[in-house]
Parts: sequence; structure tokens; C-alpha cells
Amino acid sequence: MKFVRANRLLPWLIDTFELPPPAWVIRHPCATIASQLREGSWTGAGDYSESEYIQKYPEHEKIVKQASTLEEKLACRWAIDHVLPISEGASGKCCVISYEKMVAEFDEVLTRLAADWSVDATSVDLVKLRYSASVTTSNSGVAGIDGWTRRLSKDQISQILGVVHAFGITCYDSDPCPDRKAFESWLSRTQVSGSISGGCHT
Repeated sequence: MKFVRANRLLPWLIDTFELPPPAWVIRHPCATIASQLREGSWTGAGDYSESEYIQKYPEHEKIVKQASTLEEKLACRWAIDHVLPISEGASGKCCVISYEKMVAEFDEVLTRLAADWSVDATSVDLVKLRYSASVTTSNSGVAGIDGWTRRLSKDQISQILGVVHAFGITCYDSDPCPDRKAFESWLSRTQVSGSISGGCHT
């Protein structure tokens, strides 16, 4: 089941239901926002206060309040959608996948997912998934990773990354792929004490 709005619900979903580790695909914020801008239905994205989030993370209040452009507001939403579940330990209970790695090295990612879910990587469902991904990748090519670098202006990219970096997320920059070490370090941040098992980072 694909659930693109589930980020903030991840800790609750994991703790409420007996599930295999969910696959949490994280995409470059510039790619995500370029897609939202192209879709054209996010013009009211910043018309909210995020008051509950700011109560928990008052250090981010200034960032949210100073966001003035649509790009900056969407970047705030992207950051908060990821900061919340990571800080509550969700990344340790999921199989976290870099979207860019998934596109570039799908077979490797699929093998890791199969192992994490204790299923046969040659099962019918996963074979269908591999075929679907290969068709999508062949149709879109590398644009599936770096198309946003041509759709966004330098100023838009600067605005988005400025907000994301202000939230302390430094694994993304103007390169289409995240810095691997910084990505892993970001995922390890949590306010939940004790070790959490069952996840993998790909």
C-alpha cells in the first residue's frame, strides 16, 4: 500500500499495528517541491501555523514564521514531515530508502527490502514491482533523479535548501543525490531513549 501522506503518522502506525518494517522512501526536497509546483495545487501550503509542531520544537518557530515564498513554505512542510517521525524513532523501525538510490540501484534496494520483510525476492509480487520500476525508469531516464535541476531556478533551489538546512537537514544540496554519511547521521537522530531494532537504511 502506498501512502504518501503518512510521514507524520508513521510512529503511530508502527506502534498501533503489527506490520513488517514499512518502506519509507525519502526524496530530495527540491525534487519533491518541483513536483508539487508543477502540479499547481499547493498554493495554500503555507496557510497554517504548525502550532503543535512549534510547541514541541520552539527552536524552529522563527524558520516557519519567516518563510514567505511558496518554495520556502513547501520546504518547511517537507522538513517538518521528516523531522517529526525521525525524532520519534520511526527511522529505526522502517526500511528507509533514498529515492535516488532506489531509482539508480533498484535491484539492490529490492533485495534489501525482501530480506527485511523475510520474503523471497523472486516472489510474484516483487517481480511485478521490479518490472514496473524498470518500465518507469526507462521511460523517465535519469530525469527521475535530476529533473528538478532543470525545472527550478537557482533562486528557487537556494530558497528550498536554505530552509531545509535551517532545520538541521544537511545531507541535501544542489547535487541530485544525498550525501550518504550525512543521510545516515540524520536518520539516527531521535528523542526516543534506548535502541530500536528492525529497520534498515538504503
